[in-house]
Amino acid sequence: MFALCRALKGHYVLGMITDNPLERMRLMDEDMQLENLFDPIIVSADVRALKHDGTPVIFDAALQQCNCQPEEAVFIDNQQRNLSVPAAMGMQTYWYDDSLHDIAALRSALAEWGVQIQAQK
Repeated sequence: MFALCRALKGHYVLGMITDNPLERMRLMDEDMQLENLFDPIIVSADVRALKHDGTPVIFDAALQQCNCQPEEAVFIDNQQRNLSVPAAMGMQTYWYDDSLHDIAALRSALAEWGVQIQAQK
């Protein structure tokens, strides 16, 4: 997944929306250097909304920080329940089943939506 993000970085705005606690996100960022790949990183505690609370609040925050409209966005999540609100807003959505680790299927879906993935150097 990180290789795919690196291939997209610089050509697209890559953001992260997470319901992880703030302290865990700080540790993850420190360990994985998430800020080097994702901007913005939207943490539910910061916007006081969850991905699955039935409201667009957290997604609106991401769209605003990315300066884009829902129809210009792709939302990928590892939980199907988190896809309904962004889909209703007009985003392309993709359920990434962590247990399958099927990056090829994700790449194919992105290509169908017109996302151009740069070859890795």
